[in-house]
Amino acid sequence: MTQIEFKEDEVDLMREILDSYLHELSSEISSTDTLSFRQDLKQKKAHVIDLLGRLGRRKAA
Repeated sequence: MTQIEFKEDEVDLMREILDSYLHELSSEISSTDTLSFRQDLKQKKAHVIDLLGRLGRRKAA
């Protein structure tokens, strides 16, 4: 397994990027008619949710 170390501000930025992408995926899933494409998008969404979980919650300021 590859491990990468990030500074806290980089982790915050990655959370923001993934949160934004997650919102876009949700919108695209709901507007997609093609079943196979929708399933692919749902799989991506699950991966993004997993990544966000592994990044952990944002620390209180």
